Amino acid sequence: MSWTEGETVTTIAAHLLDLSVGGAAVLIARRPPRGAVLRLGLAAVEDSTVEGRAVAIRLHHKPGWSILHIKFTARCPRALYDQAVEGDDRD
Repeated sequence: MSWTEGETVTTIAAHLLDLSVGGAAVLIARRPPRGAVLRLGLAAVEDSTVEGRAVAIRLHHKPGWSILHIKFTARCPRALYDQAVEGDDRD
């Protein structure tokens, strides 16, 4: 997952907990800035990301971790969705 602040792009590891065509829930150790446009992608799907905004964040039971809920600005790309849900990148 990544976001841009000014001219700086920040990329962090995000563990996918839930995914739909309209949004996702991810486990993160670093919170993005409020109002940032977030980009979510998978290492296995090189040229496919989806943008969204945080709609909720809550603490996880493990110290230092949070669950971030993202609403996408457009439908999740099929290749990204298929890889995340079914483990393949078929069309």
